[in-house]
Amino acid sequence: MKGISEDEYAWLENAQDPKVVKWALEQDRIARKQVRKYSDILYKRMVPFYKRPIMRSVQLTKRGIILFLSDHKSYKVQLLHKNGKRELLADSNKLGKDVVIQGVQARDDGKRLALHYSAGGSDEGTVRILDLETGHVLDTLHGFLGNILWLPDESYYLARTARKEKSPQPLPRILTEQTLRRTDQQSRRMGPDLSRR
Repeated sequence: MKGISEDEYAWLENAQDPKVVKWALEQDRIARKQVRKYSDILYKRMVPFYKRPIMRSVQLTKRGIILFLSDHKSYKVQLLHKNGKRELLADSNKLGKDVVIQGVQARDDGKRLALHYSAGGSDEGTVRILDLETGHVLDTLHGFLGNILWLPDESYYLARTARKEKSPQPLPRILTEQTLRRTDQQSRRMGPDLSRR
């Protein structure tokens, strides 16, 4: 399809590939050589900043404010209730080794939360749909996933890119597909058809 090209850096995502390991070690060697003379000075200056919490996003909902933050230990998602109390919704340390929470999307009513995360910040990851009233996981999706678009009922649209698996024909391998999902079923819709819905 005209105008669509392959991701020339996708090969770097396979950390088990000897070519990727060799490339990463060489880049590390070059970088260390360049900054070695400044490392002690930079380290002392940067550590205090590195340990400070960073607010990554804030979202207002009818249940309270969804806070997505990180510090030098983990990524966290909290619900700030109207009475000022904070409730921990997710902690990257509890999701697995080297997990990075990449984003969160809550419904406006605060009843559902989409938690996007992956190992080491890879593009290929997981989205969990959480019921914030019960704490249950309603749905878990894996792959190259995009944002969630919440609909007024219990359904949502999800963008998914076919990069490793075979894409639905006759679409090119890297085209993003739009999927309408509910926790009990899904129906697939491709990009161009989405505007007609």
